[in-house]
Amino acid sequence: MSFLRRLTRTAAPRSETRLPKSMSELYNTIPNDDESYTLPRFSPGADTYLLNNIRYSENNCTVLRCDRNYAAGTNACTSFKIPSPSAEGVRTIVWDLLRHGFARPATAPVYQPSNPVQMQLLQDFDNYDPRMYREAYIEVNALVVDSSFSRVTGFDFISSTITIRFNQKIRTYLVLSKYPQACGYTLFRLLMGM
Repeated sequence: MSFLRRLTRTAAPRSETRLPKSMSELYNTIPNDDESYTLPRFSPGADTYLLNNIRYSENNCTVLRCDRNYAAGTNACTSFKIPSPSAEGVRTIVWDLLRHGFARPATAPVYQPSNPVQMQLLQDFDNYDPRMYREAYIEVNALVVDSSFSRVTGFDFISSTITIRFNQKIRTYLVLSKYPQACGYTLFRLLMGM
C-alpha cells in the first residue's frame, strides 16, 4: 500500500482547505539539484540538543497531508488533517528541515528565493552561530506533507512554519525541502510513531 493511501486511510475526513495556486511557485524557490535529495536523512543521532529544542504541541500545530484530486479531473489540491501525529516524528522531520532544508521569512513574497537555513539565520540574527541551536527556542506552528506534485516531479515536498526565539529576537520562517517518493514510507512511519 502506498504512503498516500496509508495516510488517507488514517486521516480525518476531507477538509475544504485548498493549497494556494502559488505553492508550485514556492517550491520552485528550492534549488534544483536533485542529486542532493536522494537519501533519507532522518537520523538526528548525537544532534539531540537541536531535537530537544524543537517544541511541538498537537493543540497548537496542524499537520496536513496534501494531494491532487485527479479523480475529479481538477488541478485543485485538497488537504487532509493527520490525526494524532507522533510528536517525536514531527520534531524529527523539522530537525531534518533545519539541518538540510531551506528557509524564508514567513511574510516573504512567493517569488523570493529560499536560502539554506543557516544562511537565512545568518542574515536575521546578528550573533548567529551554528551553536545557537543549543539555546534557541524553536516552536512548530504547522507541518505540511505535499504529494500533489509527485506524479510530475518524483518528489514530495515538506514545509513547516516555525518560530525561532534567540538573543531577544523572534522570527517566523517557512522551512521547506523535497524528498524522493521512495522516502514516503519513512515519512509515514515517523508521523505515525511507528
